[in-house]
Amino acid sequence: MSNLCICFYTDVFLPSIGGAQTVLHHLATECTKLGIRVVVLAPAPKRRKYDDSQYSYDVVRFKAPRSKKFGNRLRLIDLYQVYRKYRFNVLHCHAAYPQTFVARELRRWMNFPVICRPHGSDIVPEGGIRKSDYATNRMRKGLDIVDRFIAQCRYMADVMKDFGIPPERIDIINNGVSLEDFSSVEPFKAEKPYAVSVANLIPRKGFDIMLKAFAKLERKDIEFRIVGRGDNMEKYEKLAEELGIADRVIFHGPKIGEEKIALLKGATVFLSASRKEPYSNSLLEAMAAGLPVIASAVDGCLEMVTPGVNGWLFPSEDIDAMADLIEQAFTDRPLMQRTAASTTEYIAQHDWPIVAQQYIELYREALSSRINSHK
Repeated sequence: MSNLCICFYTDVFLPSIGGAQTVLHHLATECTKLGIRVVVLAPAPKRRKYDDSQYSYDVVRFKAPRSKKFGNRLRLIDLYQVYRKYRFNVLHCHAAYPQTFVARELRRWMNFPVICRPHGSDIVPEGGIRKSDYATNRMRKGLDIVDRFIAQCRYMADVMKDFGIPPERIDIINNGVSLEDFSSVEPFKAEKPYAVSVANLIPRKGFDIMLKAFAKLERKDIEFRIVGRGDNMEKYEKLAEELGIADRVIFHGPKIGEEKIALLKGATVFLSASRKEPYSNSLLEAMAAGLPVIASAVDGCLEMVTPGVNGWLFPSEDIDAMADLIEQAFTDRPLMQRTAASTTEYIAQHDWPIVAQQYIELYREALSSRINSHK
């Protein structure tokens, strides 16, 4: 495996927190463990300190453009400099745009396969890129040179097909979770049983739905712990006060690593009311902590949650239905124990060492195909 050298080109990366960042970090780490040389080309955080020496792989930073519409051609220089130094033979674009558009220019002179894994917001019809004809046209030009596409779920594969990407160039690889990280962490000790949710505090994640559902519960001896950051925190704190549940809702702010895992492992059930959700890392982490999940029946959640097996689904925006499921989770202990056991079985196949092997096999196939096509 040592003959592979992979450049991961991304528009978001640590220390900022998010699903795309988490996926890329774990994938790069697993590849490095297997002796593959890895370099991540990522934007430098604005007004935030960062230490890239903590990673097992190399990170090259560039100054992020002010928008995704303008200044992207300058990234070609950064990408070319990384190529000259590392001579990577696989380019993984960790988003559809602007990465593939920049890669298109470099591929005019270089013969390496380009792999693209769209995040979701970059290619879905309601995403910011698709709302701009200018950016959408550029994205289409970039996608034309991609050898293989990775969809994190069937929902995302269907989105790609609807956008015109040939089905034979699409591979489905689900997101992973590092089960090793969860094995040694002790559960958070709380005085009262609680439900937990981990997500950015943005409207798409549906915290207003969760708070309103929680307010409908007959039981008043349970808490709702919210983990995440966002500009809407004050809005949701005010909503909790208006609903009369402020004393039972705890906003922990952003947590990572063992602190986040402990909060997950100490909970009774995980809540998600997302209005759009391609394939939730938070749901995977909840299941890795042994938690059954209650989630809205949208997008990738329909693939991740089997009702009565590893959790329950409710119709999106249905506050009463979500409240009923939460009530059940805290009253039917035998059901919860059976569901927790099934959750453990489900999540085993998503361990990052297993998922990373699927990526590596795809990289090798794409590299072999490109070499053979140019003999």
